[in-house]
Amino acid sequence: MGNFRIDRRTVIRGAGSIAIALPFMEIMGEKALAAPDAAKRYITFYTPGGTVIDDWRPKGTETNFQFGSILQPLEAVKSKVMIVDGMNMKVASGEQHIRGLVALLTGTRADDAKNGFSAGPSIDQILAKRLSQGKKFK
Repeated sequence: MGNFRIDRRTVIRGAGSIAIALPFMEIMGEKALAAPDAAKRYITFYTPGGTVIDDWRPKGTETNFQFGSILQPLEAVKSKVMIVDGMNMKVASGEQHIRGLVALLTGTRADDAKNGFSAGPSIDQILAKRLSQGKKFK
């Protein structure tokens, strides 16, 4: 099987199309019969090329802080946000794009025997399994 490659612009174009279509898809479904539990969300930021630190890191104390411009869109949910910064991922050796992402999400080294895939489950799958216990869907 040959290497599958997709350029960055194609990914961004596809993501933009999905983001535009999602609000319209909601009107196609029926209303829920029962009020759902409050949604739980997990967001991971990964910037292998680095970031503008002054715009990323909040200013202030652990409990009284102001977001930089990068995190400003999260202001409405600030009391529920936990920021982990400055991690040293020693298992993320070598090329940092896929290997760094595998290390961030799984805490394991990318397994060369598995074409760079992880050697363990990712944090989103662990959270989905735990949060979906007793529920029909993950």
